[in-house]
Amino acid sequence: MAKILITSIGTGNYDREAKETSYRTAEYYLGDSSKTVSSAYVYDALYKLRGFDKLILVGTCGSQWYALYEYLYKPESSIKPIAEAEYNEDYWWELYGLLNEKDKRSADVSEMRQKLDLLKQTMGDICAEIIVLKYGLDDKEHLKNFELLSQIAQYVDNGDSLSFDITHSFRSLAMYELLAVNYIKDTKKDVTLDFVSYGMYDFANENNKLSPIVDLSALINLTDWIKAAEEYKRNGTTALLAELLEKGNAGFPMSKEKKKVLRRLGGDVILTHDFKEFKNLIKKCVKYATKDTKEIKGDARKNIAFDFIFGDMAGRFSGCLDDDMHLHTELAKWHFEKKRYTQAVITVVEATIDYCASLIGTDREQVRGRMLNISSTNPIVGDFRKRYNTIRTYRNDLAHARTLSSNDLEKLEEYIKGFYTTYIKHFKENFENEEALREALGKAVHKKEDIH
Repeated sequence: MAKILITSIGTGNYDREAKETSYRTAEYYLGDSSKTVSSAYVYDALYKLRGFDKLILVGTCGSQWYALYEYLYKPESSIKPIAEAEYNEDYWWELYGLLNEKDKRSADVSEMRQKLDLLKQTMGDICAEIIVLKYGLDDKEHLKNFELLSQIAQYVDNGDSLSFDITHSFRSLAMYELLAVNYIKDTKKDVTLDFVSYGMYDFANENNKLSPIVDLSALINLTDWIKAAEEYKRNGTTALLAELLEKGNAGFPMSKEKKKVLRRLGGDVILTHDFKEFKNLIKKCVKYATKDTKEIKGDARKNIAFDFIFGDMAGRFSGCLDDDMHLHTELAKWHFEKKRYTQAVITVVEATIDYCASLIGTDREQVRGRMLNISSTNPIVGDFRKRYNTIRTYRNDLAHARTLSSNDLEKLEEYIKGFYTTYIKHFKENFENEEALREALGKAVHKKEDIH
């Protein structure tokens, strides 16, 4: 497992006295200001303050590559040239001359990268790669830059930790690096982002001439929570969120009870149809979405992803908690919206059996058989039976992995929504229709249901 630092090389600052652009030395520290490192490059300070195993340099055709090459041969450089790499003044002049080219914006980055090969070789194995980007002046260059940065993935192995420094070069490079690192995290197993550094050079003017290196990774890690919230919104699952909690990466204090609710929401409780526990979880979501955060010690700071999930679940299901059938049918609609068609039809079928069993006080298997042939002069009961049997047929089709066409799915959605409306409008708190259904169930002859 390697610690890899991605760092940018820019154009430096203009020195009015020397009348040239160069990197100025700063006294950098990380956390403890009693331990400082004097360096012109933040990567150099980071090597001494926290260490890394590999370095990936990122810049443009306008970056001061010549200055970096020269710095490697200075006594203060923490990364020394390899033994056989003697200082090459002609190469320095070649790199310096690149700055005088008229249009560095249109330069060929691949040609520039070839010219930097000697610089990479000079640094030895610690330099994994040098990546030269376009200036990023239009969409075409933005896409090209992301393509180039995504190549970092080939230098990263599973289990490695990434950090990147955004101190130098164009500010837009920080955005590219963030996107690239997130891409690598999503495509590589067990790759972590553990540090995002920014050397506050100018803050030295009001900080006893000391420049702190601040860690911005807490802000960058919010992208993981945004992904977790998006996963929940799109799929109704919380797998990524549970993974973040498992890593202890909540970023905010959180009670054990809240963590348990988040792990189970969208996971084993919903997908295994543990309705009793699902109902309990919704009640807790309502509490977390409405109660003062001071109720649970240590929860004064809030995580927006958690708040969104608790609030969304409470808003969706809190109005159904007093009626199990209502809650079931609302859950079925929610499953369908998340494209969990099998869960949607199973929820409707099993909820209907439970509801009807409670009406006539018999066991589920008796009701399951009677539902197939109930009859009534009440048209609402007939509609109820028709919708149940149709959804039950879809349940059997999905159980046999039969492919449903887009037309089938449209019809299924209509039936699920229609079943929901039928119950809410015609059975919930409607004694006449409920009594008619009870009577029809009582008269119906038990028939063994083919549930495959």
